[in-house]
Amino acid sequence: MKRYTTDVPRTKSLAAALVVAAGLVLAAAALTDTGEARVLAPTLVALVCAVGLWRPKPFVSFGAALVGAVTFALVRWLVEGLAGLVLSVGTVAIGLFLLAYLAELLAAETEAVALARRHDALVIEELTPMSEAGVLKWRHARAGLEEEILRGRRYVYPVSLALIAVDNWPELVEKLGADQAAVQVDALAREAKSGLRPMDTVSVYGADRIAVVLPHTPLQGALAAVDKLRQRIRVQLSLTVRAGVSEFPHDASSVDELTGEAEAALEFAQGSELGVASRGLFGAEEPEPAASPRP
Repeated sequence: MKRYTTDVPRTKSLAAALVVAAGLVLAAAALTDTGEARVLAPTLVALVCAVGLWRPKPFVSFGAALVGAVTFALVRWLVEGLAGLVLSVGTVAIGLFLLAYLAELLAAETEAVALARRHDALVIEELTPMSEAGVLKWRHARAGLEEEILRGRRYVYPVSLALIAVDNWPELVEKLGADQAAVQVDALAREAKSGLRPMDTVSVYGADRIAVVLPHTPLQGALAAVDKLRQRIRVQLSLTVRAGVSEFPHDASSVDELTGEAEAALEFAQGSELGVASRGLFGAEEPEPAASPRP
């Protein structure tokens, strides 16, 4: 944060200097050249500033300034001749290179501040494992799942992963708005945490879904636990969710494979009207009754 307090005023100072310099260059061009060529100066000033601030590559603004100076000299010579050429072109060329230098400094400073903020955001993300809902973020839960799989492989016990998603998410966002829909997912995460065992881990997996890690739980037990949790969520939150479940080592042997199987099972559940599905069992539950409309 200390870097921001020192760099932001500097960035503002560079921006102000760039604006002032642009005005001075235009004024100097108007004073030193009364011909039609002076109309070209504002265009060249805008071009050099734009290229310098865009900064696709370092120091590209100086190339733009050189091209602008040469262009101005040619136009000035063709339109007005040699009279006053040196003074007019010299003034504009110096002004363009000054603008290129200031634009380069401002662009580099802005990029440095943006990179510093991104770095700080990543550090904060790393140091804050809990989401606003009071459950783990998936980044940290994933590390725990990796360790759980290692223990499961060593001591020979199953580990199940369930992905639970809010049903009809686009319609919910359209109805409530993005912020209130996110509140529903936070409530879903808290309800899932309170309805599961202390050893189970709940985390926010995405905008519309949560992940649940169930150690020492085979696939059939995970399907039953998640289905029970679905009923609880429907009663407590009036929210319909669907889930995909996968199990180590039955369905997968790594975290990536386990999450991939769970995502595929969830997609299958959402597309086939199943409440809970598993790739290993090809959908262990029967479809929900047709009389039970999807909200």
